[in-house]
Amino acid sequence: MTYLHDGTLDGFLTCIYAHYHSGKADNIHAEKGYGYPLLEEWKVVETVDWQARKVYDALEERFPRQVFLDVYHTFLSNREDKDGILLRYLVLAFKVGADIDRLHGDPVVHQVKKTGRQVAFERHRFLGLLRFAEMEGKFLLARFAPDADILELVAGHFADRLGQERFIIEDTKRKKAVVGMDGKWVLADWEGKDWNTSKEEEGMQGLWKAYFHAVAIEGRKNPKLQRQFVPLKYRSMMLEFSEDKKRDTGKKS
Repeated sequence: MTYLHDGTLDGFLTCIYAHYHSGKADNIHAEKGYGYPLLEEWKVVETVDWQARKVYDALEERFPRQVFLDVYHTFLSNREDKDGILLRYLVLAFKVGADIDRLHGDPVVHQVKKTGRQVAFERHRFLGLLRFAEMEGKFLLARFAPDADILELVAGHFADRLGQERFIIEDTKRKKAVVGMDGKWVLADWEGKDWNTSKEEEGMQGLWKAYFHAVAIEGRKNPKLQRQFVPLKYRSMMLEFSEDKKRDTGKKS
């Protein structure tokens, strides 16, 4: 039996609750994107907040914080099989207890920890790569299209950093955005809009481009190393690389 959920973390945790209280699941998957194989039984599990909270509380009480972070980060990844992997991981975790975090040789544990690290690394990378521009109307806008669903993972950092500034961070791949002001933020579905940059911003962008190219030392250029720190797939939304878009077309990071 495959349990289907609404795509949220609470929906997934409700499926874990159902696994222990309503019948064991062989697999878990988000309802959106599920292929409905002819020979596979499936059941839509409605999200129930208190059931999700029960599972969350159990993770908080019985395991080191890192275990929940690994689960959460893996859930945010772009792996197609992530929910099934997490089901097997949590079944093992509730069986062995806190020792789960030390079972590095177990294939499922290894997959979860590896995927969790990749998502955490992408989040860390975008804390330095995300670029904001001032729009007409005096608010800051940043757009990105990360591999993992890390919008909420970066929101708090920039809400603290930007203070009283009004800002929007848009995930163009998933059509949602964080809207923030005064150190707080909310998540919303978001259809992309065409905004005009302010005149001050256009001037600053010109100065930044000039500075970026002026400080470059021709003899020390290392494109391979540069791509390791700033992969080509991230550059389309970075001002300092905007002049290189045509040259980078067709290349992969």
